[in-house]
Amino acid sequence: MERELNSNANANIKTIVAISAYFIAFIVYLYFFRIKKNIDIAFFFKPLIIPSIAFAYFFSTKNPFYFINLFIFLIIYFADNLILLEDRALYAFSTFLYLITTAFLVHYVVIDSKIFEKKPILLNTYPYLLLGILLSILVLKIYDYIYGKQYKEAVLVGFYISLFLSLLLLSLYNAIKNKSKASLFLLGAILSLFLSDVLIGMNVYYFKSEAFIYIASLLEIPVYYLLFRYFLHREEVA
Repeated sequence: MERELNSNANANIKTIVAISAYFIAFIVYLYFFRIKKNIDIAFFFKPLIIPSIAFAYFFSTKNPFYFINLFIFLIIYFADNLILLEDRALYAFSTFLYLITTAFLVHYVVIDSKIFEKKPILLNTYPYLLLGILLSILVLKIYDYIYGKQYKEAVLVGFYISLFLSLLLLSLYNAIKNKSKASLFLLGAILSLFLSDVLIGMNVYYFKSEAFIYIASLLEIPVYYLLFRYFLHREEVA
C-alpha cells in the first residue's frame, strides 16, 4: 500500500513537472516567434511543447491503450514542427498530418456523443468514409511524387477545414448533450485553436494589430493542455 502511494506521488510530481515544462516552452516559443520574430530561439523551444504534454499524459493515464493517444500526440508533434520549415511540400504533409489527428478526434466525439446510435448504417460506414478520404489524399500525394503532376493544395486544405469545422460542431453538440468534463475540455481545446487561428488570419490580412497577436497567443497556449485533460477525463467514463 505504501509503495503504491509513493508510486502515485512520484507520478504526480512528474506530471506537474511535465505540465510546467509545457507551459514554459509554449510561452517562450510564442514570445520569440510571434512577438520578437526571433525564429532561431523559437525553433529551439517549439520541439519541447508536445513531448512535455505527452509525458504528462503518460505519467497520468491509467488506460492500457494509452499508446493510441500518444500516437495522436506524435502526429501533432511532426505536424507542428514540419510546418515551421516553410517548405511547400512539407507544409502539405503537415496539413495531411493535422487531417489525420482531426479524423481521430472526430471518431472519438462520434462515439462519445452517440450521435449515430439510432442509425447503425451511419455508425458502421462513417469510419470507412474518413479512412477513404485520408487514403485518397495519400494516393494523390504519392502520384504527385512519382509522376510530378501536382493537384491543388486547396483540395487538401479544403478537406482539413471541412473536417475541422465538423469536429467543432460535433464537439459543441457533445458538450451540450453530455455536459461531461471530457466534452467541455475538448470543446475548449477546439475553440481555443479555432479562435486563435481566426485572430491570426484577421491580423495578417486586415488589421495588423499587435493586440490580435497577444490575444491569439493567449488562446493558443492552453490548447494541448485541454486536449490532455480531455484524454484523461474521457478514460474515466470509458
